[in-house]
Amino acid sequence: MLNLISADSEESIVIPEEPAYFEYIALDLIYAGKGSAFCKSCNKTYLARQLKSINVGCGQSPFDIKREKKGVIKRLFTKKRKPPAMWCGKGYNCPEGHNLISVITWKTF
Repeated sequence: MLNLISADSEESIVIPEEPAYFEYIALDLIYAGKGSAFCKSCNKTYLARQLKSINVGCGQSPFDIKREKKGVIKRLFTKKRKPPAMWCGKGYNCPEGHNLISVITWKTF
């Protein structure tokens, strides 16, 4: 896929149906500023640089989550609990704020 994108030809890129990684490829192409996206709500086509990046869920990475710090005594005498399930992803909105694409990139159980 990378060879198709980096080629200097003006031909259209055909993304194969299997395996189904379209969402991830589309996010990477938009992030690189390549291509355009059609918003069905606005009925307009926007260039990749016009789209607004959004975070879905908890943040970009599980390491960005701020956890409550406990003291040593509290940690020793409190019941251990499983942390809540969390998920996060990234996506893009059109300039009018309509969601074009979003993908969950990580999830805890």
